[in-house]
Amino acid sequence: MKEDDVIRQLEKLDKEIEAAKNDLGRSEGRLSALMQSLERDFSLKTLDEAEKELASLKNQIEKMRSEFDSSFAKLKESYQW
Repeated sequence: MKEDDVIRQLEKLDKEIEAAKNDLGRSEGRLSALMQSLERDFSLKTLDEAEKELASLKNQIEKMRSEFDSSFAKLKESYQW
């Protein structure tokens, strides 16, 4: 392999490393903004807290859906639709 080829490969790798560093910086910035929104909007400080809250909300939705279905079935029975 010629010296010029090695230099070109190293320069290419250097550009790829710089691009990856820039992507990492942008991703870290987005993550920071999202975590701030999570705390500001929902008073949750960690992803673990958010996952637990999400599971709780899903559970509440399922209970409400079940209650609605039951009430609707009773209503249909009452009025014989």
